[in-house]
Amino acid sequence: MQYDMKLVVLGSWGGYIKTPATRPVGSHEKWRCPPSGKLKLNVDASVNLTLGCTKVGAVVRNDAGLVIDMLSKFIPVFQSPQVAELMAMREALHWCKEKGFDIFTME
Repeated sequence: MQYDMKLVVLGSWGGYIKTPATRPVGSHEKWRCPPSGKLKLNVDASVNLTLGCTKVGAVVRNDAGLVIDMLSKFIPVFQSPQVAELMAMREALHWCKEKGFDIFTME
């Protein structure tokens, strides 16, 4: 089975790590809105080998798909892509709690 390669990139032209995608090519899902009156949190992370750091980002959207708020955070510690994704989820959930967002679902 053929897999595409995912590039995890941070910064303008920083280092990158190539890791096999977890899904076969062509299996990308379209973003879906949360139920009426609910909020959805999308989270991502990137790592930079050159700078030895991690960056996390998050977007909260409403049931119409409109952006309610965004988060971008620099973490001066290098992590594996898998750990960086977990850190991104933790940071994003903490941020949502501080903002008072009642998140229905996260991806």
